[in-house]
Amino acid sequence: TCDRFIETLVNTYGMTTIPTPPLHKYEELREITEIRTLKHGSHKIDVMITSNSCMTPIFSFHSTVVMNCVTSKSIFCAFPYLTSTFRNLASCAFDPFVDKTINYRQTKLDKYAARGYEGRWDFEEWVDIRDSPALVRANHQDEWRTAQDKYCL
Repeated sequence: TCDRFIETLVNTYGMTTIPTPPLHKYEELREITEIRTLKHGSHKIDVMITSNSCMTPIFSFHSTVVMNCVTSKSIFCAFPYLTSTFRNLASCAFDPFVDKTINYRQTKLDKYAARGYEGRWDFEEWVDIRDSPALVRANHQDEWRTAQDKYCL
């Protein structure tokens, strides 16, 4: 399935495969078993093959803008409202008290700011989201969510 997906990206969208970063770059994300990198102009994507679910690695990344997934059957975006409004929130998956981690996350926020995303460290910094029902009802994890409901971030 992965090979067909990459073949589609190459044949349909004109992407080219390029040397892949070493797997140890993502060593804290143990579910990732292989990475394939593709490029089209200045755009680059890493196709990550996982041993189990893709969800664990997704929620371990540095910020919400990259918490997305394309599978053979679906497209997943963890924060559709933030992503579609070009907002990027630093992930709490990293320890905020470790200086190296803060610098790393700030570097990533700066990288996506250069691409047009407004980066923040906390939801509270966005006035229009601060009182969102999504934050008030965050503990209702047993309810189905959609990209259109009022609880969506």
